[in-house]
Amino acid sequence: MPTFQRKRPSRLSLGRRPGQRGEILQGLALAVASTCLALGLAEGAVRLLLPPPERVTVLSVEDLDARLRRENGDPKKLGYKGAVNALFIKTPTGRRLRASTEVTIENHYLSHRTIVLRTNALGFRGAEVGPKTRPRTLFLGDSITMAHYLPEEETFVHLVGEELEQSGTPVETVNAGVGGIGLETELAILRETGLRVDPDMVVLEFYLNDVQQSPGVRILPVPSLFGWSALARYASSAVPRFLARDDWEIDADEMEGWRREIAQRAPQGPGDPLVNSGAFNALVQENYRDWGSAWSDGAWSRIDPLLAEFRRQADLHHFRLVIVAFPVEPQVKAAFVSDWPQRRLEETATKLGIPLLDLLPALRTTAHRDSEPLFYDVCHHTPAGSRVIAEAIAGFLRAREP
Repeated sequence: MPTFQRKRPSRLSLGRRPGQRGEILQGLALAVASTCLALGLAEGAVRLLLPPPERVTVLSVEDLDARLRRENGDPKKLGYKGAVNALFIKTPTGRRLRASTEVTIENHYLSHRTIVLRTNALGFRGAEVGPKTRPRTLFLGDSITMAHYLPEEETFVHLVGEELEQSGTPVETVNAGVGGIGLETELAILRETGLRVDPDMVVLEFYLNDVQQSPGVRILPVPSLFGWSALARYASSAVPRFLARDDWEIDADEMEGWRREIAQRAPQGPGDPLVNSGAFNALVQENYRDWGSAWSDGAWSRIDPLLAEFRRQADLHHFRLVIVAFPVEPQVKAAFVSDWPQRRLEETATKLGIPLLDLLPALRTTAHRDSEPLFYDVCHHTPAGSRVIAEAIAGFLRAREP
């Protein structure tokens, strides 16, 4: 009896009629082309109809005026033991100085002097800011700008005002520095209280650990592949506010990546860090969680958008913006020049059209010529250092008078 074998369809033809595979591929190609066309049209519309998108968002979850009224209604005059708790407060957008407070620090741990710290109604170090009678310059920065270890009249912010007064270009200087903050919190201070003084110029102090974060400032970096796209940047800024951080600690894995990158850029070696560049690099790597982070491109991926946002604020509120870069003491005292972060900052400042003063050359010249110390520690300046800085900044600002 004959047997019949059932013919099995081939894999390619299983469940499909002839030509169906080509139709599927054509459909996919059409869908991809349509998506690309739609995205291209959306990108063009965004660029044509909308202003340049923000890359940085500053959150505001507390009534600032209510907070200031509360602090100003209960001014505190406390001694050294209560200084930290009395003067520094934590807000939803970062660390601040408490408004209308006076603190006396006896035998300060850096200068070993008695220092009186007073804040005005806006929480800035110094006298009250009254009606504007002359051009006003706002200084934003960290403890280097605040200079909690020096009397008010010896801070470089105050001395810049004196220098400009003596040269016939009187300017009112306002010190908005707060110890232990970075660019993110400085941006929040500018937005919250800095703009209230109606500055004609803002001097942004840049220090090498300024990648420090703020709980109230959100940076949502767009992947480098899409960094050119205005549409992608708008999409990133639309992420809900509840994704903001609760603290300002940088992710440990991200920072470990910075450490590896720094090790490749600045290979370490033995010897004296002020004589041997390899030993200096070892010092950079040891401090990768602090000022050494500025040797990492990863840190700059956070810094660059912040500087761009400062520039946007300057254009929006019609003040002139300049950056002053502060080095660490080993950079100043070394027998060689190690200035990769300053050169990297210069690239960004040039791209954004922001004038930049790098203090490293002036401090190096003075340190290698004179014997008087310029630093108390790795970054905070003695009265002599403060004078050098004030003279350099005053000259820089005079050259940019309109």
